[in-house]
Amino acid sequence: MASPTTGPLLKRSSRSRNLLFAIVLVVLGLGLYPIGRQLWAAWHYQAAQSAVEKRDFPAARRHFEKSLRVWNSSGEAHFHAARAARRNGDLEEAERLLQEAQRLNWVPEAIAVERALLRVQQGDYRVVLSYLMNCVRRNHPDSLLIIEILVPPLTVALDIGPLMECLEKWTEIEPANPQPFFRKAQFHERYRQWNDSMANYRRAVELAPADAEIRFRFGSFLLGRKSPDEAYEHLEFARQNLDAAPRLDRTQVLVRLGICLHELGRDDEARRLLQQLRETQPNDPTVLTLMGQIELDLGNFEQAESYLRQAEARARYEPALLSALERCLRLNQKTAEAAEIAKRMTRVEADLKELDQLARESSLSPADPEPRRQIAIRLMRNGVEHEAKRWLDSALQRDPNHAPTHSTMADYYEQVGDLTRAAEHREMAKALTKKP
Repeated sequence: MASPTTGPLLKRSSRSRNLLFAIVLVVLGLGLYPIGRQLWAAWHYQAAQSAVEKRDFPAARRHFEKSLRVWNSSGEAHFHAARAARRNGDLEEAERLLQEAQRLNWVPEAIAVERALLRVQQGDYRVVLSYLMNCVRRNHPDSLLIIEILVPPLTVALDIGPLMECLEKWTEIEPANPQPFFRKAQFHERYRQWNDSMANYRRAVELAPADAEIRFRFGSFLLGRKSPDEAYEHLEFARQNLDAAPRLDRTQVLVRLGICLHELGRDDEARRLLQQLRETQPNDPTVLTLMGQIELDLGNFEQAESYLRQAEARARYEPALLSALERCLRLNQKTAEAAEIAKRMTRVEADLKELDQLARESSLSPADPEPRRQIAIRLMRNGVEHEAKRWLDSALQRDPNHAPTHSTMADYYEQVGDLTRAAEHREMAKALTKKP
């Protein structure tokens, strides 16, 4: 049995041990807290990098923001956070973070490249194009990022030389990526370089057989090259996978499939498909043209003419439509009208041939605005105003003081009904013509 004095001594000893244990925990906690914060920041930084690889830039930004709460003196962390912000479209925040990375003495060349990429996204690619293309030619570590950011504006501006150089380099860097082959195929198709387009489409499909958009574009290309048997497989795949391809237009897919069925002689199936489309797209000229062609082939000439005239009112210069309408009018004994359509068809075909030649000229002389202006003139003549405007814009980018292009731009604005802007360009053309 303990003595009367033992109990209080034991209690005091126990309290002392508890106090000592608490002090040890506090000391350990104070020591481990900075380590814990560093680990927390490192985890968010790695999570941000992983999100970038998955192209989830909003998530990357959130993780970078948290890591910077601890790593606020890291130039590298600020640099990668700036890049994620730019790729997420937050250009002001990207500029702020990039300035901070520069202040923290991050690699000057890396900052220079990123600042140039930022200029491109701000809509000013020409100022930095030469610098960025030289980086690509030197196999800069960021070549893929540079190509990724340059290809869209080069495509819009129809800057053919740098665009093709970027796409070729992209296929070298990522030979298993279908996108550069797909983009090359579309480029060659646009300029009617059929063999090159075919080869690149085939490679893209080999690399991405489950991509409904690539399959649809290739099927449409094959249809245009009179290969409906092979086209059907790709177009039917696209139809069955529309839900997985949000960028595909349902009407376009079904119309192309309808054309394919018609060319395969499966007119009943094509008719059913087109009747469904007419419920939602009663005035679509492509749908009306195809319905007219089917009725024409079935010998229903009056019904065919009705459909084709409706289509012609909305798409006056489409070669396939004009060919069908001319044939239909002749079969309906309307020879005078058929002759007028035949003349228009001859002009359209001549313009198409000239467009091929002018496209080659613009590629060989990228700084010369005149071939681009001539392309725009032919497109306007054939009712393709939106595409003509792109060529005129690209011509003025090459020479803002090219008087003939301002004159043609005035014609364009008159054609689309914007008389104010037409007058502005007309005055500019006159002023430039008067200069010695």
